[in-house]
Amino acid sequence: MHEVFENLNILLGGDTDAINEIARDFSMQMEVDLPQVITHIHNEQLTAARKLAHKLKGSVMNFKLPEMLEAFKALEKALDETDIATANNCLTVIQGELSKFNKLIKPED
Repeated sequence: MHEVFENLNILLGGDTDAINEIARDFSMQMEVDLPQVITHIHNEQLTAARKLAHKLKGSVMNFKLPEMLEAFKALEKALDETDIATANNCLTVIQGELSKFNKLIKPED
């Protein structure tokens, strides 16, 4: 099992079906909620963007995804400081890390 799933593997006693289901749910949640964060930022609704980013950061903590976690922390800070340029850079990192995660759970045939 990939190290990304190490935390869940311990919590779930190696139940790979449950780990796979949680990973798929996380991916689907990110695919829905991340564009909403971007829309909130675009519409200058920074409080809503930060609240949703905080929720997603909590979901990230189920996995061993340090780069994504740090990017979410930096995103929250940037939103607190109304630093849109940094927020956009964080979103770029998050999207890249999500793409890597998705390749782990949905390997190409």
